[in-house]
Amino acid sequence: MKVVIETPLCSQILPTDFRSHLGQAAVSAAKAVNYHNAGTVEFIVDSESGQFYFMEMNTRLQVEHPVTEMIVGQDLVEWQIRVANGEPLPLSQSQVPLLGHAFEARIYAENVPKGFLPATGVLHHYHPVPVSSEVRVETGVEQGNTVSMHYDPMIAKLVVRGENRAAALVKLKNCLSNFQVAGVPTNINFLQKLANHRAFQSGNVETHFIQHHKDDLFVDPSSSKIANVSHSAARLNAMLVAACVCELEHSAFKQSPLGSHRVLPIWYAHPPFRVHHHARRIMELEWENEYDSSCSKLLTLTVIYQPDGSYLIEVFTFSECI
Repeated sequence: MKVVIETPLCSQILPTDFRSHLGQAAVSAAKAVNYHNAGTVEFIVDSESGQFYFMEMNTRLQVEHPVTEMIVGQDLVEWQIRVANGEPLPLSQSQVPLLGHAFEARIYAENVPKGFLPATGVLHHYHPVPVSSEVRVETGVEQGNTVSMHYDPMIAKLVVRGENRAAALVKLKNCLSNFQVAGVPTNINFLQKLANHRAFQSGNVETHFIQHHKDDLFVDPSSSKIANVSHSAARLNAMLVAACVCELEHSAFKQSPLGSHRVLPIWYAHPPFRVHHHARRIMELEWENEYDSSCSKLLTLTVIYQPDGSYLIEVFTFSECI
């Protein structure tokens, strides 16, 4: 599973001459099968022995190609089309620039605590970060779309570039903090933990990174402290949702044709009118705790409307598993 891709890798992992050997090996593999176009050759590196080994070759661009495009300033898809049309490559290898550092993070609809299990649902809110010359978002969905079980759960690819690795990492963290998705569980919080991990920040990355640092990246659901924090956050979020619903209904009431009438039925009043007591309503929200993958629970709230137009929200205890 590829979670974060970066280029170029720091010099302590892949020195310049080592990268040159990788490139020559990739070209040799393409020549061996008489292939003339864009392609991707994958190797795995043994950091202890300094040896690298061939994994596979794909006769196409792969989803990682945006990080390369970000630091070379070229459109590799256009190159692919031109080569297929019989045209030569516009640049030689020595002319290809390396402009800074780039990261690519894949935004997935998935439940991380459940072993990165793909998730489905409706994107009730979807607001990617703004794009620029140094921020690129590749996505095929929009707000209101459904992430179904029939396709890959990837929502978007977030690609950032900076003058160096540290600058690019700061930009990645900022973009992850502002990438908004609601309606399905995502891996955004996990990506934030990964980007903020001390070992990742220092460039000490390898294929077993998640396994080696799982205690830092994953939360122990049996921790009473975590349980209290997550319950408190769920209660606060539920109250905010209830308040938003009330305000939304109030705004809709003021904009409706009924709002222009002088005399309205009491059930259209704001606040709702009741004799000798305050009007109230009950809301039930389903809560899926990201730190506890065992089940979902119902959170019941009561909204009590006050005579001055405000409202009081009371939160009851969580239900058992549903």
